[in-house]
Parts: sequence; structure tokens; C-alpha cells
Amino acid sequence: MQILKYWFVIETSIISKKAAEQLDALVLDVKTGLGASLKTEHASRELARRMVNVGKSLGVKTVAFLTDMNSPLGMAIGNSLEIIESLGALHGEGFPDLIDLVIQLGAQLLMDCGSARDKNEATSRLAEVLKNGSAAEKFCAMMKRQKVDPTLADMLCSKGSNIRKLLPRSKFKTDLQSYKSGYITRIDAMNCALVSRKLGAGRAKTDDKINFGVGLEVLFSVGQMIVEGDSWIRVHHDEEVLNPVLIQLLMDGFSVDSSPLSDLRASRVIDIII
Repeated sequence: MQILKYWFVIETSIISKKAAEQLDALVLDVKTGLGASLKTEHASRELARRMVNVGKSLGVKTVAFLTDMNSPLGMAIGNSLEIIESLGALHGEGFPDLIDLVIQLGAQLLMDCGSARDKNEATSRLAEVLKNGSAAEKFCAMMKRQKVDPTLADMLCSKGSNIRKLLPRSKFKTDLQSYKSGYITRIDAMNCALVSRKLGAGRAKTDDKINFGVGLEVLFSVGQMIVEGDSWIRVHHDEEVLNPVLIQLLMDGFSVDSSPLSDLRASRVIDIII
């Protein structure tokens, strides 16, 4: 892979920006799999190890989480949709894999900063601030400090607020259905990313214009049981008729089997590199 020739560029670019902030501790989320820049666990592990070493050499307590990105994390892919999901997560709402990863990364940071004695204390504290709304309140205060309109900030961070009305939305939505009943064994993260980009949610070239309202909502996760005809993904698009090529790309990355996966991970975290 061409990217492997330039380890030093990647690691120094990422770590230098963090170190410039004079951090005491840094937790990195290094993804691996179909939806990651580095597809193999070996390559992602090597990058994680190198970045941890560089961080430590600069006096920053650095830890890297190696996490699975073969399937989409959470349910949202696209700009407005991901903002909606992130704001929901600040209230403890959302797909379990997303909430679990947020808590695990945050717990490591609390421990490394000396703000928690152990993982149990760290995770319980984080779960509580998500549940009681104080995480959302803190984010709201951060937005106001950065000159976001106070009324808008309050509306975005209020639990139960109709955030979709405040953000760009697509003109149309199309649901795709499961072709059979069984257990979902694959939702290809890269296929989802490619479709999202072709819809306009990402750039192919630096001068491409972003469409903030389009994207994907993944309605089921890998490992869950689904019934034939159930909608497994919702496409937010601006064309009146969704391009059949995009439909096929999504369906090609979706697999259902009569038997559950035997090697399904309970967590996105594969390993922690210290």
C-alpha cells in the first residue's frame, strides 16, 4: 500500500498538532478494516505503535485504541446526520457500539489525566454525565464560547429538540429492504462511504461542493436479526429517483445469513497500544 511508504509524514502530522497544544495525555482512535484508510490490522497496529512512541518521546502520555471499522460506526453517515447522531450521543442515545466506544476512549483519558482511579470509576462517571445531560450542557457552553448563537446552541443541545429542522436536509429519502430473513453478517463500511460521497456528502476533488443534507442512516447493525422486507438502510438524497448504481453498491455490501456470526465482537475495540 502506497501510504505505508510515508509513515513518518502521517505520524508527525497527527502527533505534532496534538503536542503543540501542550497536552498531558492523548488517546488516539486508530481504525482498521474496510472503512479505514489502512485496511489490515497489521498496518493499523504499526501506525498506532509508531504514533504512541512519537507522542511519548515528546513527553505526552499517549495511548492508541485499535478499533474495528469494517462496518459503519453508529448509524449516521453524512454531515447533518452525523451531527444529529453526535448530539443524541451526548444524551446517551444511539447505537450501543458508538456509546461504548465514546465511553471507553473517554475513560482512558480520565485515567491518564489522573481524574479517575480505575476503569470502573471512569466509565461510570462518563455514563452518568451522558445520562444526566451534563455532557450536552458542557458542549452547549463550548459552542457559545465559540460565538454560536446562544438560542441556536440551546436548541441543538436540548433533549427532545427537533434538530433535523435546524440543519440542512435532503429532498428525498429511500429505504432499502433486506432480501431475506436471518442474521446480518456484513454491512460494508467502504461501500457506504462511497455511496455517501457520490450523493455529495464528501469530496472527490478539493473544489467539490459539499451537500450537507445527504447521507445514509443505517437502521440495523451487524449481528442483529432482520426479517425479509425490513428496511436496513435509509438513503437521504436530492435526486428524485435514487441512482440504481448506488442502490446496487449498497446491496452488494449487505449480507444476511441463517446463522449468527461466531466471531462477532462485543466491542469495537480490538486492542489498546500503550
